[in-house]
Amino acid sequence: EASGELMVTILASIAQQESASISQNTRMGWQYNFQQGKPMLNQSRFMGYTKNRGDMQLAIVPEEAEIVRSIYRMYLEGFSAGDIIFALEEKKIRTPGGKKHWLHSTVNSMLRNEKFAGDLLLQKSYVADFLTKRREKNDGVFPQYYVENAHAPIVPKEVFYRVQGEFERRREGTAVNDRKYALSGKIFCAECGKNYRRSAGTERHPCQP
Repeated sequence: EASGELMVTILASIAQQESASISQNTRMGWQYNFQQGKPMLNQSRFMGYTKNRGDMQLAIVPEEAEIVRSIYRMYLEGFSAGDIIFALEEKKIRTPGGKKHWLHSTVNSMLRNEKFAGDLLLQKSYVADFLTKRREKNDGVFPQYYVENAHAPIVPKEVFYRVQGEFERRREGTAVNDRKYALSGKIFCAECGKNYRRSAGTERHPCQP
């Protein structure tokens, strides 16, 4: 009946307002925690660290930390993201999410992640829609907070900053070492998206195991 539909509409409106209020209160709570330097660590898993259940602080996982260090080391030795992926998959090392095949975006994200240097950049993203819980990258919509020495580092800060400088130089297209060629990172497999590597012998297809 019409009266029943009206009641449902009213109740739905009240429920939506309540949901918006809860979302706002939650956001304010996280904002306060960020201001106090307390991280939000319950959303994603990343290689090299685990969360202590008691205080929710990051603790190093030794075997994973060594993989992270090797990625940073290879990058500074001149390896491209594709070269690093090739080396990781050759050793059957799985991604932070447990998958067999690595993505360029995963390697690049690890190379840019300040957590590995012991710091934290808080509020990198935010909930843009409280109904769908859709998150978006925080490009100045809300303030961000940088916490130095928040936990034990996996890579020294000087190594992390060297990688950032190298990353910027490569992005600008500047050749900085003998392993950087004109076609590096430009030829990709149409099937799997992996890039071909320069080889003195017979180059196998990237899709081949």
